[in-house]
Amino acid sequence: MDMLQSIVLYLDDPYLVARFQRFCGLSYNENSARSAPSSNMYSQSGLKNSSIVFRDEDDPWKVCHYDQNGAKVPDEDESSDKCIRRNVKAPKPSGVTETDAAADQVNLQNGGQPIKHTTSNPDGKKNELPYKIQYKSLYYLFSFGAALGDELFYTTFFPFILWNLDFFVSRKVVVMWWITLYLGQATKDIVKRPRPISPPVIKLEARYELEYGMPSTHAMVGTCIPFSMLYLFHQRYDFPFNIGLMLAIAWTTLISLSRIYLGMHSVLDIIVGVLYVCIILPLIYPYLQVLDHFSVTHPVAPFFTIGVPFLLCLLYPPVDKWNTARRDTTLLIGVGAGISVGSWLCYQHGFATSSYPIPVPLELPSITAVILCFIRLIIGVPIMLITAELLRLIIRNICKHIFGINIKDPKIKRMQIYELTDSFLPFLIVAINVTYGIPMIFSVLGIDRPSYYAEILPPVSI
Repeated sequence: MDMLQSIVLYLDDPYLVARFQRFCGLSYNENSARSAPSSNMYSQSGLKNSSIVFRDEDDPWKVCHYDQNGAKVPDEDESSDKCIRRNVKAPKPSGVTETDAAADQVNLQNGGQPIKHTTSNPDGKKNELPYKIQYKSLYYLFSFGAALGDELFYTTFFPFILWNLDFFVSRKVVVMWWITLYLGQATKDIVKRPRPISPPVIKLEARYELEYGMPSTHAMVGTCIPFSMLYLFHQRYDFPFNIGLMLAIAWTTLISLSRIYLGMHSVLDIIVGVLYVCIILPLIYPYLQVLDHFSVTHPVAPFFTIGVPFLLCLLYPPVDKWNTARRDTTLLIGVGAGISVGSWLCYQHGFATSSYPIPVPLELPSITAVILCFIRLIIGVPIMLITAELLRLIIRNICKHIFGINIKDPKIKRMQIYELTDSFLPFLIVAINVTYGIPMIFSVLGIDRPSYYAEILPPVSI
């Protein structure tokens, strides 16, 4: 048991993350290094008075916060008083004042992005980052890997595979994706494990600073999507499985390492996230075909495909301090529900054509097919984004002018009912448009994929 605890604590050690960052050429610059704290103390941004974080000696899974005068900073949960009092003062990050840090905190809580502060050093140089990047190629590689788990990626990736690859497989992948994402985000807010502490870790993504760290939802989604696609596509298409497996492993590895490189997760967070998915996927796969067939063909399916995700949003674990996790989860679950409803509308309106037999030999697309793929994206994505913005604008104006709600009030923005109205509803409609409305536009323009509507129903095995 002691050995297991030692392994867990080693994998959760922020210095392990810091060593990986240094190995990849990411390090503090000279001026920041002078102000870095000792090994038993870490400065935690976003806490009152530049508070300091210590691990609990009796329970290493707990951390405690103290202000500059050594007084304990009260948390929302005061169930444990085992923290160790240290009469120390926190060093301030070079060039960033407490006012700047407070502004960052308020801006993030209001749903905005962190402010890029102008930093300075004793030599009088301005606009100098507190860290330096030795290997730019690794920085761009891991930034790309992190982008594979962000909303912008989902905005383009799922429409791409729906419109250009396979409608039947894509909507199943979406179901696996939003279930995995919800379980991961909800588990974060139940476990409440903090992210790696900075310093010694260099954090490059301030957007997720207020969220908890375990499990890594980037690692979960980065495992779920490629391996779900591999499993489902291999059932439908004839292609070398080994090549697909290598691509899936590379996808998962890139995303996982990117979260460590960017300083947002410990190695333990990543491992727990990947193992969590390894438990979730086998539990859902046996019922995936039944769920998909019901959601597409049953007359009352939308009551469930909308009602269940909506109920899950309402049952999301309460948060001690507001962060973007619940809002982002609500938005993305709305996308998953909308794709199911759009598929149902296609079937109910008689768009489904005869399914073709499987397995289908996988061939390289023609130049014309590739050009049409890009044309569909160039036309479809702007329609999707414009629809989202118009819907949010309409909803916000209804809230403001009819119900008299001050939508600029941060307290209003943090309310769950507002998140459901401003995130779930608009993106539910946007996703319906992605699977139902926009493909109809493609058909009118003559740029549709001929097999799109043949992929509504399950295929016929040879």
